[in-house]
Amino acid sequence: MMISPAGGDGWHYSCVADILADEYKVILYDRRANARSTINNPQNFEISQQSRDAVAVLRAAGEEAASVFALSSGIES
Repeated sequence: MMISPAGGDGWHYSCVADILADEYKVILYDRRANARSTINNPQNFEISQQSRDAVAVLRAAGEEAASVFALSSGIES
């Protein structure tokens, strides 16, 4: 799972994801209230909520665990 920095667009890691996808399942997503996220006006944007969002994305992808790469505020998620 690659969590994008502030701005939250999963596209930031698309080039690296394409390379890794030959050997790994790569999960990219747009963080809450960013880019293509369906929640455009978040009620809760705290780090704890962003962490729950990441877990929800992981589980929706059918995974229970992941290696995570993140930068900036993404690393706190």
